[in-house]
Amino acid sequence: MTQTLKEKLSVTDKWIRLIFMVLFAIVVYFIAITLIWLIAIFQFLYTLFVGKPNSALLPFSEGLSIYIQQIMAFVTYVKNEKPFPFSAWPHTHPVITKEKEEAKPKPKAKITEEKEESK
Repeated sequence: MTQTLKEKLSVTDKWIRLIFMVLFAIVVYFIAITLIWLIAIFQFLYTLFVGKPNSALLPFSEGLSIYIQQIMAFVTYVKNEKPFPFSAWPHTHPVITKEKEEAKPKPKAKITEEKEESK
């Protein structure tokens, strides 16, 4: 049996989702975009004076970009899962910088039989 238009319009889940869609759109438009510009300007100035981006800020920046993607997926009906604060903040991978890579201890070379024979 098909639902009438009145029955379809009276489903509260659809209206609740609309409220969440509007709220998340406001979060992206006013808060997240402002944060992106602030981070971009800060990282540019930091890179200008220090020579590299602030590595402490990179994981947050990555999380923010994933968060915005999650909001867009919810608002456009790609996903039904509500983003943060209704789920966890997006997990980001640790940022490996050149300094961290150079600070890692290098593996010690194994003594080969040839070296032992030469002794």
